[in-house]
Amino acid sequence: MKMQKTPKIGKVKNRGSKARKERTYKTENTIWAVIGIIVVSFVLALYGKYLWNSLRFEKTLKQYVGKAVPNDIVCMFSNKIISDTPDTVTVNGEIYRGCCSDCTNALKYNSENSRYAIDPYSGHSVDKAKAFLTTMDGLGNIVYFETANNLHHYVLNNHNGNIIH
Repeated sequence: MKMQKTPKIGKVKNRGSKARKERTYKTENTIWAVIGIIVVSFVLALYGKYLWNSLRFEKTLKQYVGKAVPNDIVCMFSNKIISDTPDTVTVNGEIYRGCCSDCTNALKYNSENSRYAIDPYSGHSVDKAKAFLTTMDGLGNIVYFETANNLHHYVLNNHNGNIIH
C-alpha cells in the first residue's frame, strides 16, 4: 500500500493568484494615470498662461504685416515687436523704446548706431523715433521707412504687390 503525501504548509497551490496579479496591474496603471494627470496639470498651471499669451502674441504679429506698427510695442534696439510694455529713454527730445535696460542703454548711447536704420526703399538713414514702422514677415521683425509712401513703393517694387506672410 502506497502512502499518500501530505501537502506541506506553504506549498499549497495558491488559488486566485491570477486575479490578484490583474488587480495589481490595474492598481499600478491607475497610479501611473494619476501621476500623469498631476504632471500635465502642473505643466499647464506653470506654462498655460505663457502658451496662451504666446498664441495671442503670434496673432498680434500677423495683424501688423504691411501695416503701421505703433512704436510703443517695439524694441528699437532688437527691431522686434514685443509683448510687454517697453522701457523708454529720451535722447535729444526723441523717445526710443527697448525691451530691457540693456537695450535702452544701447539706444541712449547710440551703440552700434542703434538709433538709426536704413529705409530699404530710399536707402536713407532714418531716425527710428521718427520712422514709419512696419513688419513684413509676420514674425515681428521691424522695417523702418521715412514715409508711408516709401513702404507702399517698397512693397510694390520688391514683392510684386504682395506682402510676405
